[in-house]
Amino acid sequence: ALNRTDPDFDSARYYYTNASSIFLEDGREEQYTEAVTKYAWTFAYQYQHALSASVLDSVFEQHSDFVLSADTARISFYNQWAWGCLNGSRQYDAYTLYGETIDYLDSIGLSNHFLAVNAHQQRAVSARQFGMLEAAKAEYLKVLEMSRDFPGYRAIALNSLGIVARAQGDYTLAEKYYKEVLSLEGSWQLVTNLAYLYVQMGREQRALQLMDSVLVEVDRVADGQYGGLHSAIYYNIGEAWTGLQQYQTATDAYKMSRLASMATNSALSQANDDISIARSFLKLGLRDSA
Repeated sequence: ALNRTDPDFDSARYYYTNASSIFLEDGREEQYTEAVTKYAWTFAYQYQHALSASVLDSVFEQHSDFVLSADTARISFYNQWAWGCLNGSRQYDAYTLYGETIDYLDSIGLSNHFLAVNAHQQRAVSARQFGMLEAAKAEYLKVLEMSRDFPGYRAIALNSLGIVARAQGDYTLAEKYYKEVLSLEGSWQLVTNLAYLYVQMGREQRALQLMDSVLVEVDRVADGQYGGLHSAIYYNIGEAWTGLQQYQTATDAYKMSRLASMATNSALSQANDDISIARSFLKLGLRDSA
């Protein structure tokens, strides 16, 4: 049912439900746990993350003995459960579940496995989104340590540590992390992060230099199409001009950011742009426009 160009999720759920009932009746813990995990996954695939997590809440409440008796399937169950919580606005639950996954992997000798570094990474994201910055920092440092064996995670960890340091107000440390990750991976998004940091540090001219150089490259590749990165670039430009008290120029930049946000249907970005435009109008004395 899922191996189609247009997947039939209703049929898939029907078969997963029947399979899990049979496995439950036969006492087959591994197969039962795998079936209910895949059932929950069908909701996550359609971005119904809260529902996916709720399904596994119910399964664990009723049949935790089966789940905890499973081996490989138990790991998948916890990962899917935590992922549903993380994307379903239950970040603290996700943080807890990823922690239990890490503990279980450690208990079976897989503390340095790919699954473990991924669990640490997702646990850090959960903590950061919940506002637990010190906990997030500890997890990202663990990911950085493990990146010796999983180099693909090094840039992720460094960039994330920079974000945490910036959120904690340690701009010097944030700059160190951002520059280190840029030496590994010179993406435009990373340059944008560094530029925003410079705005917060009061180094607006340096931020504008970075954003102007990135904008030229993004425009060249985008071929006239606005995207999410355009929105971030123009927003940072607006913030830099605001810091320099050039409010009309800042307003123009925020308006460009809003156009890009509209092109990507990002309601949150549009709201941030509207607030910034209104703030600029107030600074210009244009209360009616604000």
